[in-house]
Amino acid sequence: MKVRLAYGDSGLDIHLDPAATTVVQPVHHEAAADQVGVLRAALRSPVAGPPLRDRVRPGQTVAISACDGTRRARVRPPEGPQTIPYLAAGPR
Repeated sequence: MKVRLAYGDSGLDIHLDPAATTVVQPVHHEAAADQVGVLRAALRSPVAGPPLRDRVRPGQTVAISACDGTRRARVRPPEGPQTIPYLAAGPR
């Protein structure tokens, strides 16, 4: 079985035994129309654990990194470092 790996600029073809190989491919989703709103909702109501505002004391700072492992992560979010206080703030 020939498999093309996402590697380098053009990929890398490898040959594997089909009897011993399972190929898992990603499911691609469209980006959220309101990305800031989705992030705000996740910070206020996480899947597990308390909201971010309950974890951070006044004067502390938070850095959030989200990358999917297939491309380089940006050093700063598109909105800049002032985004996090804005996103985490709001009525309780």
